[in-house]
Amino acid sequence: MANQYQPTLHTGINKPYGLGLGLPTDARSFYYDPSPNFRYRPYTSPAEAIGYLPVQYREGKFTVFVQSVPGAQTKEYWWRDGTADLQLIEKGSTITYATDLEMEVPETTSGGQITEDVPPKVTSRAKVFHYWWWIKRQVQTVTGKWTFNLLKLAQLTTAPANEPGIVWFQNFNFQANKTGFTAEAVLTSFNNDSLKGIGERVMSAGPTGGPQATHALLEQIVIDTDIINACKAGAYDATNGYTSTVTPIPASKLIYKGQFCRSNTAPWYLYFAIDDNRVARIPLG
Repeated sequence: MANQYQPTLHTGINKPYGLGLGLPTDARSFYYDPSPNFRYRPYTSPAEAIGYLPVQYREGKFTVFVQSVPGAQTKEYWWRDGTADLQLIEKGSTITYATDLEMEVPETTSGGQITEDVPPKVTSRAKVFHYWWWIKRQVQTVTGKWTFNLLKLAQLTTAPANEPGIVWFQNFNFQANKTGFTAEAVLTSFNNDSLKGIGERVMSAGPTGGPQATHALLEQIVIDTDIINACKAGAYDATNGYTSTVTPIPASKLIYKGQFCRSNTAPWYLYFAIDDNRVARIPLG
């Protein structure tokens, strides 16, 4: 014989309750207010019911009556699907809250489109915080443009306060703080004055240790007649080791250290720059 309801197995009465004061048959349905009138009243909000009833007393599918203020409409709630705080819902409601695990939905091969629950589920503020906590710990593929406010483009005379990852503009170089202690220039030719120029250029260290390329690549042999004439006009003798400081005209011209030129008329000499605008004369033939 199948198990059936048997009144004798339970504490019962043969007549219905005849309550004269409008009290609940289940004490949990109302809030018991001991002060000042020792009375039962509807909960003022679902939050009050959640705070009043510990989890272990939420079983049994009983009704929770909620009335925000005396005289307002009384609504009926219940713990329909479980005893968690978020599972206290209004009767007749189709709302179902997504769990933490259901919030942790990775991107799919269909371009991130997630199939909607039937019936649809909703989330809460706490669940959104959980989702953000979870998403920050996942490997992400960014397919759109993200803009970060990291550049400080004002010209600074000294490095800013220690901020790992900061980028700033100093001495005509973009500087980047890699580790919080080491500043390193950013190689950005289109917006770095230290790297601007036409043609092949010489890369060297700038005043802050960053790269710069302000000097054009030099030819080894000089054929500029102004420089050749300045070399020929120098004073050379045994006392100065046949070296001389030369002054090309215009003064903007230089024979750089390591360059050389040859006289263009007799007597024939080779002039080798041992320093910028200082040359040694070597007889030819």
